[in-house]
Amino acid sequence: MANIGKYDQSKFLKAEDLQVGKNYTRIIDAVTEEEVGQGGDRALIPVAWFRGDYKKGLGLSAKINRNMLAHNFGSLETDDWIGRKFTFYRTMTEYQGKAVPCIRIRPIEETQHTAEETPAEPGELGDDDIPF
Repeated sequence: MANIGKYDQSKFLKAEDLQVGKNYTRIIDAVTEEEVGQGGDRALIPVAWFRGDYKKGLGLSAKINRNMLAHNFGSLETDDWIGRKFTFYRTMTEYQGKAVPCIRIRPIEETQHTAEETPAEPGELGDDDIPF
C-alpha cells in the first residue's frame, strides 16, 4: 500500500515548505503561465521556475511578489527575469480576516542586486536548500 501523502504533492512551492526565519535565494530559469484553482476560482498565474534541482516553482499569484520582482529586475517583462537571482522568505499575511502563512520576496536593497550583477551558479547559492 502507498502512503497517501504522495498524492498531496503540488508542483508549486507553498509557505509551509519553507522554514520560518530563513531566506531562500534562487536563480530564475523560466517563467511560465500555469492554471490554478478550480471552477470559478480558476486563474492563469505566472510561475517562476529555478535553476538547479528544484522540483517546485514559485507561483506569483500575489501582486506584491510580481511587482517586487519587476522592481528588483527593472522590467515588467518576465523574459528579462531569466538568469536573475532573488531572495524569498516565509511570513504571515491576512486572508479573509485570518492570519495565514505566505511567501514574500525581498526588495533589491536587502538582496543587494544590481543590473550589472552576474547571477551566481546553482552550486554557489549556499546551504539554503528547501526540504522538498
